[in-house]
Amino acid sequence: HAVIDNPDAAKFAMNRFDYLETYVEGHRHVLSLDPDWGASMLGVFLQPLPRGFWPEKPDAFSTYMTGQILPQNLQIGVTANFNSLNEFTRAFGSAGVVIGGLLLACILALAYSVFSSAVGRPYLSTYYVTVVLIYVSSGFMGGFVDDQALPQFILNNIYFFLFVRRPTPIKSSIPLSNI
Repeated sequence: HAVIDNPDAAKFAMNRFDYLETYVEGHRHVLSLDPDWGASMLGVFLQPLPRGFWPEKPDAFSTYMTGQILPQNLQIGVTANFNSLNEFTRAFGSAGVVIGGLLLACILALAYSVFSSAVGRPYLSTYYVTVVLIYVSSGFMGGFVDDQALPQFILNNIYFFLFVRRPTPIKSSIPLSNI
């Protein structure tokens, strides 16, 4: 309906896919702000609350940034991804690049550990592909904490452990003493 009512809406919606442009514009914006020392990241705990219960709930990072930089996109219900480095710069100022880099290094080390442990282990390989890899790849674009990646990581873990079963070992009908 937004595109039918406003033909320019499609142009605005497609603007969200230029990640370099949104990163640079976002970086310019967050550098002009005082750091909130992580307060903006605490919003991740509020995101599961429906707006029907709390209409003034703080926006997630991408929603906030889209409202500041691309308000025409937000008006039609589209948010842009402003990158994890902007998320950390918003929270911690220039030190956010170092803090975010250290967190990213830890995330990548853990992801690699799961990846390298998954060789020949179908259950762990499935976990890596359906949970870890999605968190790492979506976190780069959208933000590792107060945006899509962390809530998605939590939900994917819940779904994985609810619906994916460990393979049961194959039991031999031949007693080991006969082998």
